[in-house]
Amino acid sequence: MQVKHNNNVLISPLIMELQERLIDIRVPFQTGLWHGQKFINEGGSFVNGQLIFCDDADIDCLVQSVDLAVSFLKMHWLENIPGYLDLMHTKLGENGLFLGVMWGGETLFELRDALIQTEAQVWGSGSARVAPMVSAHDMAALMQKSPFYEPVVDVMTFTVTYNHLADLVRDLRIMGETEALMTRNPRYCGKAFWREAEQYLLGQYKVVGNEQRFKITFQALFMLGWKKPTRAF
Repeated sequence: MQVKHNNNVLISPLIMELQERLIDIRVPFQTGLWHGQKFINEGGSFVNGQLIFCDDADIDCLVQSVDLAVSFLKMHWLENIPGYLDLMHTKLGENGLFLGVMWGGETLFELRDALIQTEAQVWGSGSARVAPMVSAHDMAALMQKSPFYEPVVDVMTFTVTYNHLADLVRDLRIMGETEALMTRNPRYCGKAFWREAEQYLLGQYKVVGNEQRFKITFQALFMLGWKKPTRAF
């Protein structure tokens, strides 16, 4: 799937995909937990009743159990994903569902390449400026080892086209993802560095039929798992 860049282009496809998964499941959820930035206004499309929005501090303090726990773009920030999966499992009531989405390992691979190549050209050696992310294979293994019942991991990949590298950085900043996806590097990068990186992207990853735009890949990993029922559905 290829979409054109706008303010919600990185968020809307993910929310729509989560909603479609719930439609396919056809199980009504009365209460829910949303862990991640509040990119939705209310929970009507996810639960019939209350959807609790939690930040990192609130989730540890949440005492009540919920029918649905959604993790939205939080897991690629974490150092201890198994511990997080255990925590989300404890927040679910009987027959509760965990639904998560995170950025996967193929995300921003064009940008990763461009920055390494530009560093090599400017300083003679390149270093990673895009943070490594979990692969679909590794995430599937983590879900299999988690306490969730019938775990599933699948992938949605889409590309976004840009005229300028600054537009991509702005989209990442809107999502609050610059710190999670971009590593800190002691080398100073002025405007000339970023211009070179942009030209590399336009040369190596240009959009067919439009040499003034380049494409960037985003890979979303979707996780689904149930709290093992004590009785049959």
